[in-house]
Amino acid sequence: MVLHDYLPETIGKERAARLLERGPRRFSPEDAVAIPLEFADAAYRFGHSQMRDSYQLQPGGPALKLLPDLIGFRPTPADRLVHWPLLLDVPGQPSAQRARAIDGRLPNSLIHLPLDITGTVDEDDQASLAVRDLLRGTATGLPSGEAVARQVGEAPLAPEEIGLTALGWPGETPLWYYILREAAVREDG
Repeated sequence: MVLHDYLPETIGKERAARLLERGPRRFSPEDAVAIPLEFADAAYRFGHSQMRDSYQLQPGGPALKLLPDLIGFRPTPADRLVHWPLLLDVPGQPSAQRARAIDGRLPNSLIHLPLDITGTVDEDDQASLAVRDLLRGTATGLPSGEAVARQVGEAPLAPEEIGLTALGWPGETPLWYYILREAAVREDG
């Protein structure tokens, strides 16, 4: 499922076929099951940008906010039971609700995480998943997006493609945000 469905849907059929044919170019773990830190702490977090702010779980039911309406860690009330054809395509049924394009924006529910998820925070911005992702990248010493692009032989995004210069960002782009912007600018989300 991961190699032949999820991967081609996420990175494109041609790129997935090329990767499966050639194998990894930069990462070869020795005798351990591992993934690169850059993937775990930046690249694979692209899904945060794809989340919708609300989902309809039952036909004719209300659109429920991702957070706090659909927060886990408690018994599932009857009105929160999932009618799967609303979330997954089923032959003979209308198209399911789609994920958002990858673009560098997070839904409001992830920018203002509830206390049940964050616990007590020292500053309000620490309740933002975006801030948490950026802090994780800094704490683990991840390279910038531009540095990774250069390392793999890709032309880095121009500052106007990233869009942080107008906001006063002085340097290269944190890897997590760079990957989201690259998907939006170079891959149409």
